Amino acid sequence: MKKLIFLIFLVFSLNGYAQLFPNPTTLSTGQGPIGTLDPIWLVSPWYISSPPNPIGLAYTPALININCAPGAWVDPTSLPPPVNNGNWITGNEADCANNALYGYRYFRLTLNLPPDCNGNSVADNGNYILYLSGYVDNGITDVFVNGTSLGINGGNFSVGTQLDMTLPGPWVPGVNYVDIQVFNSPGTSQNPYGLLLVANNAAAANSDLDNDGIPDNSDLCPCEPSFTNNGCPPPITPNTTICQGETTTISIFAVADFLWNTGQTTSSISVSPNTTTSYTCTLTYPNGTQEFLTSIITVNSSYNSAINASICAGEVYSFSANQYTQAGVYAFVSQTINGCDSTSILTLTVHPSYNDTLYQTICMGESISFEGTTYSTPGIYNVLLTSIEGCDSLHVLNLTVLPTSSSILAVTECGNYTWNGQNYTESGTFSFLSSNSVGCDSIASLTLIIHPEYNIAIDTAICQGTTFVSNGFSYSQTGNYSILLQTGNGCDSVLLISLTLYPIPIAPQLYSNQPECPGDALELTASGTGSATIYWQGPSEFYSNQSSLSLIASNGTVGEYSAYCVENGCFSDVSTISTSISFPNNFNDREFPNILTPNQDFINDDLDLKSIFQSCLSYELRIINRWGNLVYLQKNDSEPFKGNTQNGNKLEEGVYFYQLTYDDGVKSGFFHITR
Repeated sequence: MKKLIFLIFLVFSLNGYAQLFPNPTTLSTGQGPIGTLDPIWLVSPWYISSPPNPIGLAYTPALININCAPGAWVDPTSLPPPVNNGNWITGNEADCANNALYGYRYFRLTLNLPPDCNGNSVADNGNYILYLSGYVDNGITDVFVNGTSLGINGGNFSVGTQLDMTLPGPWVPGVNYVDIQVFNSPGTSQNPYGLLLVANNAAAANSDLDNDGIPDNSDLCPCEPSFTNNGCPPPITPNTTICQGETTTISIFAVADFLWNTGQTTSSISVSPNTTTSYTCTLTYPNGTQEFLTSIITVNSSYNSAINASICAGEVYSFSANQYTQAGVYAFVSQTINGCDSTSILTLTVHPSYNDTLYQTICMGESISFEGTTYSTPGIYNVLLTSIEGCDSLHVLNLTVLPTSSSILAVTECGNYTWNGQNYTESGTFSFLSSNSVGCDSIASLTLIIHPEYNIAIDTAICQGTTFVSNGFSYSQTGNYSILLQTGNGCDSVLLISLTLYPIPIAPQLYSNQPECPGDALELTASGTGSATIYWQGPSEFYSNQSSLSLIASNGTVGEYSAYCVENGCFSDVSTISTSISFPNNFNDREFPNILTPNQDFINDDLDLKSIFQSCLSYELRIINRWGNLVYLQKNDSEPFKGNTQNGNKLEEGVYFYQLTYDDGVKSGFFHITR
C-alpha cells in the first residue's frame, strides 16, 4: 500500500457573525456529500515531472471521494470530535486505481484575510496560526504559502501516521494561497491517492489567539475576543443615522448585566441626541468577565436656503414643482438627501422687454447692415437681442429695394471679340454702367468665352503584344506620331505622341532545397530575371520581392510557391515550385511498433523513432521489463534501442513495456522482442 498524501485547504464560516478568520475545525476536506465537488478545495492538473511554482496555474474543484482505498485509508468517523467532520478528497477525474504515471499535483486553499488578527498585523509571522493534521496517499513533497516554500513534507494514511502542520504565516491582507505539492507513484495493480484534512485537535485546543478563554478549535471568532459560549461578540444595534429631534433604540442580545455610559442598566435604551454621539455599554457576564460594545448615532441637521432668481416678462420660473410669472417671495418645505426637513425661499424678479422699427430704401444690388447682418432684398426683418437684464429686445428693419436696369450678352469665340469699341482676347465678364429713371444703376453685362488652340504632347510606353489607342488611332510600335484634331469648341488642336514599346520579361526559373525537419531552413531561389523585379507568392499569404529567400520550414511555410517578373511595367508568365519537409510529423501521427527482431537482418533491428514516426521532435523513451525495471533510456540524440540493455547486454525474448514522452503528450504500451 502506498503512502497517503496530506493536503490542506482553508475556508471560513460566518455562522451569523462578522467572522473573517477561520478556526481549524472549519477546514476539513470533503465537507459535503460523497461523489460531489468539494466546495472549498481546488486541485491542479497532473505533472509528470516536478511542477512549476503554484502561483498562476489553473485549478478546478476537488472531488469528495472515500472509495479509492476501502479498508486501507483511515476512517474519518473513527477520529474524535470535533475533528471528524470531513472526508477524503481526490482530483475530480476520480481515476483512483487507474493512474499509471509518476506525477505531481497541487491542492489549493484560498483565504481572504483582513489586515489584523486580535489587533495585530496579519503580515507578522505568528499573529494568526492554523494547526492542522492530515492523512495522505502517496506523499507530500512541499507546502507553499503565497508561492513561498515552507519545506513541510511527509504523511501517511493510517491512524497515528498523520502529518501535523503549523502554519504561522506570514500572511498578507486580502487573498492568500496555501498550496500542497503531492507526489504520486503507481503501484503494481492499484494506484489510489487522496487527502483527508482535520484540525490538529491537541494543538488547537491549547491555542487561544484572541485570549478570550475559548480554545481556537471551538472559537468561531478566533481573532475577536469575546466571552460568549461561541467566542463571538454578541450582536448590538448597528450604527444609526437620525434627524434632529428624532428618537432611536439601541439593543444588545446577550445574557449579562448592562451598564451604559448614560447610566442606564437595561439591554435596550432609547436616545434622542442633538449631535452625533457614541453610546458604550459595559457587559458583565455571569463568570465575572467584562466586554465593551459601542454604537454610534449620527444626527443629520435640517437646512434653510435662499434662492434669488430673475425672469423676463412673459417667461415662467419653475420652483419646487410650482410655476411663477410674477415677481415676489415664495417659500417651499422639502426633505434633504438625508430625509430631514429643508426650507427653501425664492425671491423672484421680473424684467421688462423692448421693441423698435427702422424704415430704409436702397437700389437693387446695394445692401444695408442692420444689427450686424447685411440685407439686400426687400422685406421686414426681425432681430432679437438681449437687454442689459438679459431679456428679449426686438429690433425691426422695414426694407424697400428700388429696381435697376440690366442686359446680359453671352458670346463664345476662338481668338478674340470686339464689344462697345473694345477688343477682348481673354475670357471674362465685362460690364457698362449708367443710371435709370429712378436713379439706380443700369448695367449691361457681357459674358465672353475665348477658346485657344492647343499643342498637346503625350510621352507613354506599352508592353509587347498590347496597343496604345488615342482619338480612334491605334499604335503598337516605338515611334513619334502627330494627330490634327479640333477641340470640342471647334478650335484647332495638335496631339503629339511619343511611344516606347517594352518587351515582355522571361518567366523566372525557380529552385528549392529539401528541409529535413520543421524549423530547418527552406531556401528558395529565382534565376534568369535580369534587371527585372521578381514577386513571390506562397502559403499563408506569403509575399516577397527578393530573388533569394530563406524561410523557417513548417506546416505553414511549405507548399506551392509561384513567382513572376516585372520590368518596365511588363509582367512575365508565372512559374511555380512545390516544397515539403522530409520529416514533418509528430508522435501522434503514427503507432508505436509492436515487435523488435534484433537479428541483424536489417528488418526491425532497432527502434529508430525518427524514421518510424518521420518526426524530428525531441523525446525520451523508457524501456521497462516485466518486473518494472528500467533497462534502457533513449533520447532523440542517443543511439536507438537494439534489444540490448544500457550497458550493451542482450535482453531476453519476451514482452517489454515502453513509455514515450514528448512535448505534446505521452505514449505507453508494450512490444515483443524476438530474435
